[in-house]
Amino acid sequence: MSIDTVRINGFACSWGETELKFGGERFHKFTGVDYGDKRTRTFIWGADKAQAPIGRGRGKYEPGVLKITGPKFAIQDLRAYFAAQADDGVSYGDAVIPLVTLQFLEGDNVVTVEFLNVTWDNDSASHSESGDGLSEDIELQPERVKRNGLTLYSSGA
Repeated sequence: MSIDTVRINGFACSWGETELKFGGERFHKFTGVDYGDKRTRTFIWGADKAQAPIGRGRGKYEPGVLKITGPKFAIQDLRAYFAAQADDGVSYGDAVIPLVTLQFLEGDNVVTVEFLNVTWDNDSASHSESGDGLSEDIELQPERVKRNGLTLYSSGA
């Protein structure tokens, strides 16, 4: 694994094209970011000869986890930042970060992804004999995701 390769949903970006900020503070050295959200809609069924749906509901919005991969020292810096935001200054799992932003270039366009009200939900590490440095995966849980100000959820939410 090369620390110089940043992947956002599988798309390779260079260091100069990627910026990750937590509460306005920039963090460096991450090697991977994965995220997503979905809106699950349910069909409405009725007595119809075609036995086809007669409509659908507005749906339920579900933000996916924000998974960040990076070397242990970079993840520890982020862990310390989260802990400092907690009421007791220790429990990084209790902190809520109001805004996390990810910016990168896609072609000539700047893409800004905003993650709102983010909490730390999962730590994962695996250590094995290798020439690569030790890394960790973490999962953060946002309440909502915006892409360049646009949302998958209803604007009334």
